[in-house]
Amino acid sequence: STVWTVTPDSPPVNFPGDYSELYKTMAQEVGTYTGDVTLDGGDPENPIIFPSATYPYAYIQGNLTIWTNSYVRLTSTIYVTGTIELKPGSQLDGTENILAEGDIDITGGAYTSTLIPVVISKDGSILCKGGGSGKNIINAVVYAPNGSVTIQAGALLYGAVGANIVYITNSTVTYAAELHGRQDLPGGELSTISYIYK
Repeated sequence: STVWTVTPDSPPVNFPGDYSELYKTMAQEVGTYTGDVTLDGGDPENPIIFPSATYPYAYIQGNLTIWTNSYVRLTSTIYVTGTIELKPGSQLDGTENILAEGDIDITGGAYTSTLIPVVISKDGSILCKGGGSGKNIINAVVYAPNGSVTIQAGALLYGAVGANIVYITNSTVTYAAELHGRQDLPGGELSTISYIYK
């Protein structure tokens, strides 16, 4: 069990920035699409490359859905003005950061990466939920500065979590030691020892 100490009358702690304007600019430099985008298909040997010549944009004025059992390789920072949803069995890979202004729902989906990218819901909340194909590993810093992060139903997160409220139920969060000292993360360097929270 975890024991928390509450100190009455403590000064408020300011939440670190989210680099949203930088991510927006980076995505807009690749290209803009107005409308909802659904990526459907791909597999580990032949993934959907996004963005690419087929999808020449990384800034989406709408929602992004990665369809059931699809496999998508990210090649740029992605910025979505709406929501992002990874359907059961879907998988992202790559080393790119993802930002949605709205909610992010990773129900039965996965994001595998060697770099531990940042997944941000700027004004919404993030749900990481097990299910689907059983590959519910999320390698990322999951960050919702103005909302909540919920990790439940057997999801495995390797990285870090930050939000106004964090709910972890029947899941595992393992702090990634390789995040130590990285300055591209919300709040700058993370100087924390490795730990696992179940």
